[in-house]
Amino acid sequence: MIELFSFSGLRKSELRALSFSDFDYKKCTIIINKQLQTIDNNGKIEDVLVKYTKTNKDRMGNIPKWLINDIKQYND
Repeated sequence: MIELFSFSGLRKSELRALSFSDFDYKKCTIIINKQLQTIDNNGKIEDVLVKYTKTNKDRMGNIPKWLINDIKQYND
């Protein structure tokens, strides 16, 4: 996870919201289209999946082949 954060340019909230379907293993890319925010709901801390990013646009990021291979291996 630290390697993905370091090499992808993701914000922390975007990294927390990732799923394996966000990765394109052939193109070595990742689609960034959501974030996981922590909110205080009347004293109860909750994580909420938000279907937009800070810029309100989907982004695509490139990640190194060795890292995408590690992610694919973890998913299999």
